[in-house]
Amino acid sequence: MYQLFLLHNFKDNRTCIPGGRFENLLLVCITTILFCLALWSHFKCFVDSWLVSKIYAFAFGGVLCGIWILVKPNRQAFSISHISLGYMAFIVYYTLLIVLSPFIESNVAIIALISFLLIYLFFKIIPISIRFGINLIIIILCLCEAVFGLYRCVSIGMPVYGISGHFDNPAGFAMCIACGIPFCCPLLKSDKFVERCFAIISVGVIMVAILLSKSRTGIMASMIVLCWYMIYCFKCHRNAKFEHKYLWMMIFGAVTLMGCIFLFKADSAVGRLFIWMNSLELAYESPVWGHFPGGFLHLYMKEQAEYFGHHADSKYWIFADNVAHPFNEYLLFFVENGIVGLLLLGAILYKVLKLGKSSTYGLAILCVVICACFSYPMRYPFMAVILAYSLAQIETEQVALPYHRIYSIGGKIIIAGYILVGCIILFKDMKFEKQWYVVTMASVEGKPALHNYEALYQNWNGNPYFLYNYGALLNQMAEFGLSADVLNKCQKYFDDYDVRMILADDYMHMGNYYEAELQYYNAINMCPNRFMPLGCLLKLYIAQKKYGAAYDIAIQILDKPIKIPSATVHRIKSHYVCIRLADGALNGGCLPPCR
Repeated sequence: MYQLFLLHNFKDNRTCIPGGRFENLLLVCITTILFCLALWSHFKCFVDSWLVSKIYAFAFGGVLCGIWILVKPNRQAFSISHISLGYMAFIVYYTLLIVLSPFIESNVAIIALISFLLIYLFFKIIPISIRFGINLIIIILCLCEAVFGLYRCVSIGMPVYGISGHFDNPAGFAMCIACGIPFCCPLLKSDKFVERCFAIISVGVIMVAILLSKSRTGIMASMIVLCWYMIYCFKCHRNAKFEHKYLWMMIFGAVTLMGCIFLFKADSAVGRLFIWMNSLELAYESPVWGHFPGGFLHLYMKEQAEYFGHHADSKYWIFADNVAHPFNEYLLFFVENGIVGLLLLGAILYKVLKLGKSSTYGLAILCVVICACFSYPMRYPFMAVILAYSLAQIETEQVALPYHRIYSIGGKIIIAGYILVGCIILFKDMKFEKQWYVVTMASVEGKPALHNYEALYQNWNGNPYFLYNYGALLNQMAEFGLSADVLNKCQKYFDDYDVRMILADDYMHMGNYYEAELQYYNAINMCPNRFMPLGCLLKLYIAQKKYGAAYDIAIQILDKPIKIPSATVHRIKSHYVCIRLADGALNGGCLPPCR
């Protein structure tokens, strides 16, 4: 039965001796655990439980794969392709950039990259006989997640922003379950009725869940993958004219679909185009080598503030917000790694898609590639595991490198060293995140303990969001000098509207009005549709007895359109209406008369 669903387009040049039944069963269990951890891990003992849990699970999955590689006997011949060497060279190159980056202090990013490489090598040496079983596991997991999302929709009602299943947002939910569609495609052509029905039901349920998630990226990726499959797998490639005809039809359909999706959430799409425009401007500042990994999080909001500082009347002001990702993985890579890194990545993707255009694994990679154009799929470890598995199965021109040369004694020592050091780093990082969660929960319950935060700060794990959290707490506890010091350190790794607002409040209470004013104006330029920095700036001018400037700010507050109505915005507007109508009565008639 396994052989029935092997891809006819895949010619495996490996001399792969099938393992015994127990070994194959063990491999299937390891793979299932790996996919389940990457998809469903959610341990509520971390502050960012949705993301951090999955990253740790992915890293430990890499450790598990590394252990298997170590204990695997060398009786299995193994060959590796030129493109496999390209993958590994790329990962080594990117790891070096992370090490050299001044914007990343955490070692977890390096551990995750090496884990990806070990997972890829693990999938590279699995027997062909269990590949169908792994494909089936992926379909079942994606189907279960889709059914869970639909169940929540029925039980608690349709959320405003779309269903999200076990994920923190609908986009991640839709992208991950969309990865199951390519693995359903071979079953659609099966001669067996039961298998065809299973595939049709799976695709139908997944597509309904994606549509209800309202994720434009998920909808586009799944539709393009299905169209691509119909063109290349339903014998269209036998006639070149027929192939080109349907290829152009697919391109036209994709453009039409993008237009419809753009109109579906026009404001969001315009805001995304604005982010892309600013990201390109940031990339042009260092086009060859980029700003190094982590540079986007550190520099983007400054770029956005600079744009609005020079274009106060821009039509994009209403769409501006805090931005931590450009919603395009390639653009992010361009900003952080320059043209050199982007060309290397592009060459690998071109080769992979060309070789795998008519295979299940090529379709799975295509799904990830499309999602990366409009969102952040690499934020989700499940998609990284899908990518590693698919890359390992793509047909490539083989280089005759035997298994024992690749996994020699020296290679095994390196892997064993990684496992040992990686586990130590991961456990230490998990301990920090767990302690941070405990301290945060105590603060929420009204029992903040600054000495606990100080102890964590002395053993900081490189997570910049801890610095923001600690600086915000110090501000609330009126430790304004310490808060400013911590937030200034935080700005070295990430900078946004919220950081500037707290810094401005710190400087205002410290009597440093010049710095406070500067920070408030930076916050205004970062997010010009916000009312809070204007209100705080007005209070600052009143405290300095700059009543003319205060009056001008009050006029801006009254005239500014409201993006999202809220009680806070209406309170600010109504409060400063009184200031304007006071006609100089406030502070002994020092305000100028109303105009």
